[in-house]
Amino acid sequence: MCPTSTGGSPLGGLLFGLARWIPFAFDAVSYLFVTLAALFIRGPLGPDRAEEKTAEPTSVRQDVGEGLRFLRRDSFLRFLLLWAALSNCTLAGLAFMFVVALRHHGASASVIGTSESIVMACGLLGALAAGRIVRRVSGFQIVVIMSWLMVAGTLGIAALVARPWPAALCFGSLVFFMTPLNVTFQARMAATVPDRIAGRVMTTTSMAAQSLKWLAPWSAARWPTASPRPRPSSASPPCSPCWRSPST
Repeated sequence: MCPTSTGGSPLGGLLFGLARWIPFAFDAVSYLFVTLAALFIRGPLGPDRAEEKTAEPTSVRQDVGEGLRFLRRDSFLRFLLLWAALSNCTLAGLAFMFVVALRHHGASASVIGTSESIVMACGLLGALAAGRIVRRVSGFQIVVIMSWLMVAGTLGIAALVARPWPAALCFGSLVFFMTPLNVTFQARMAATVPDRIAGRVMTTTSMAAQSLKWLAPWSAARWPTASPRPRPSSASPPCSPCWRSPST
């Protein structure tokens, strides 16, 4: 999780509050700048190997097949594909249910926005501290810590959802360790994947990591609970549904 993506959510919410079309306009302009910047690239993006210049051109199907064969041979990358897909689905579900549960318990829009800002601030702190954490904590320990934090964080958010600030800090502890975890995975991939097929392998792992995120809101929306409804308020209408947070 890089600082730009971490800070994008609160910025998008701020722009959306000004006018609904503004964040979409900013997004379109950002793609325009990226396109213009790409057109002005003149240096080689490499790495260009001498033997590759004389090799026969390959098709997209052959390139994808080569990347998949490499993934099948590496036990770490196989673990990464499964773990990343499941953890991203869990985190997406938590993010969705965090907002829905706060809304259900009567939190106002400003309280929800501030709570999400606290979570994003934890992510920025994690990005700043990632270098020190990775140097002092092994990759295995980071994976174990993050795995247990998902369990503890889910239970903590469910227990503290009526208190927005503690719930936000609980969720933020998960987001804090996301950048050190990503650094660990990316460093291992850079060390083991040959440059020649790095793009194919990383694209495949990225697609696999995001492959189950669509299940998060769909699954969360199908888990109503029988807990009593809150008293009507301006932030929580009498007919608002009642949900419970997903568990791992």
